[in-house]
This record gives sequence, structure tokens and C-alpha cells, in this order.
Amino acid sequence: MDGQFVDGDTEHEWPDCLSIDLSKFQENTPSKNVIVYQENVLRPDLFFHRHLNSNMLEDILLWLNMIPSRRDLEAGMSMQLPTLTDINRFYIENRKVN
Repeated sequence: MDGQFVDGDTEHEWPDCLSIDLSKFQENTPSKNVIVYQENVLRPDLFFHRHLNSNMLEDILLWLNMIPSRRDLEAGMSMQLPTLTDINRFYIENRKVN
């Protein structure tokens, strides 16, 4: 997927997070392996907030686990939840700035 977000106030070009090559993702801290329960399927925002104290990067966490959207979460599936620090570092290192 080729995409970008151009900041209107600056000359910076930010890539669409889904266009970044997932194979480049590296963890400095091991991911937490969690099992998705039915209650998590109904409220994924609470699921991510409970495990990471934030639900701000929900779409990116789903993408890292190759889950297209929150509607595709299923009870019983296993997910890897990297630290927010590792996710932020990965996104910043792979941005394209003019």
C-alpha cells in the first residue's frame, strides 16, 4: 500500500503507517503474548488499554498482528503486543521526511 500524510504547515511527508514494511519491525523489549477473549472482541479499546495503558495505537497493533480490523478479532486468537516505545521507535525510524 503506497500512501502518505502531508503536514499542511510544514514540508514533512509522513508515510501511511500501513505502507511501512512490516518485516523491518524489531523489538528492543519482548512482546507480551495475550489471548483474545469474547469480552475483548466486544470492546477491543478496553483490551488494548488494559494491556498497554493506551488504545491510541489500536489499528497499528492490529496491523502488526496481521489482523485487518477490529471486526476481525476472534475469541481464542493469540496476539503479540509490543511495547509502545518499540512501536513509536519503529514508526519514527521508518518515516520519510523531506
